[in-house]
Parts: sequence; structure tokens; C-alpha cells
Amino acid sequence: CFMIRRPPRSTLFPYTPLFRSPGGSLPQLNVAATDAVTAASDNLFAGFNINNPAGDGIAIGTQIDGMFRDVMITGAGADGVSMTGINTGTFRFDRVQINNAAGAGFRVDGGSALVTVSDPDNVTLGNPTITNMLNEALLVENTTGGFVNFANTLIDDNGGAGIRLINN
Repeated sequence: CFMIRRPPRSTLFPYTPLFRSPGGSLPQLNVAATDAVTAASDNLFAGFNINNPAGDGIAIGTQIDGMFRDVMITGAGADGVSMTGINTGTFRFDRVQINNAAGAGFRVDGGSALVTVSDPDNVTLGNPTITNMLNEALLVENTTGGFVNFANTLIDDNGGAGIRLINN
């Protein structure tokens, strides 16, 4: 499990694109026993392929503010991205791809965070996608405010429960 924290004197914004050489690949993060990434407040996590974690690909609890970009999550044993009980904060997911999570592809449960999933600069790395064959591709439940905005996002749910909005 990795805990990602903001380095001293860094800023979460403005957005800085992640560049790779043509044909280059992102580093692999292979975590077998637990959640792959547990986010901290004011975090920036960028440029990884997360493969087959037993738990969530990215777990976000009571943190405030975060940015995740150019991340591919494949085969999570629980949710691809799990946001639980976040009462405040702004979270951006730029060009995050989620494939075949056993739980929900992207889950927001409780709180009133401002969540945006998009490709803000339309670079060649591709649009955010959720490809799911089990459970929900997108599950938003028990929220008390805020918003969840998916812009230019492809959701392909073949055999799962699709998009579910419950008790919001």
C-alpha cells in the first residue's frame, strides 16, 4: 500500500501535463495484498499503471483535495476508485482508466466533495474510461451535496449494473 503526500511547497494546481516519450510506458504498480494507493490530503498521483490489487485501486477516505492523472487501474479486487465519506474538498481525475474492477469501477459513497473526471486538454493519452463487467461502472450513493461531473468519459458496462445513483 502506498500513501501519497504532497511534497513541501508544491501546489496541487495549476495543471501540469505528464509527458512520455512516444511508445514509452508508465511504471507498473503491482500490489497483491491490499489497496494499491491510499490517498492523503492535497495529493497528486500521476503516471502509473495499477495492476490487480486485492482491494481498491485508489482509496480515498476523509482527505481534502486531490488530483489523479494518467493512471490506469486494472483488475482491482474491490473498487477501481473508492471515495468514502468525504465531507469537503475538490478532486480531479484526469485521463484515469479503470478496467474490470470486481466492485464498482468508480464509487462515491457519502459526503459533499466536488469530483471531476475528464480529459481537460484532450492530449493523445486518451479520454477517461471505465470498462466494467461486474457490479456498477459508476456508483454514487449517500451524498449530501457537492457534485460528481464526468466529462468526455467513456463508460462501457457489459453485464454489470451500469450507472447507479442512490440516496443522493
